[in-house]
Amino acid sequence: MLRGVVYYIDKHEKKSASNGVKVTIKKTGASDRTNEEGMFRIFLPAVFKAGEEICLHINKPGWAIWYPLDGEIRIPAELRKEIVEVRLL
Repeated sequence: MLRGVVYYIDKHEKKSASNGVKVTIKKTGASDRTNEEGMFRIFLPAVFKAGEEICLHINKPGWAIWYPLDGEIRIPAELRKEIVEVRLL
């Protein structure tokens, strides 16, 4: 499972958890919605290996992924320990 958290950055550069955002892995279509803490979990098929790049997409009208650039992340080496951070603008 790829675990992550989605934050939005407001005009005062304050970081807040983003609830109810659908996060999707573009290549597989696998997705999850963030909870109250902004957390999501998405199943990764065994063909994906640590260090490979995947691209995330969010579905929140008027918002875009600011970080990581273009939604591209590297799969963490230790999925159980690492949490991917996504920031929206």
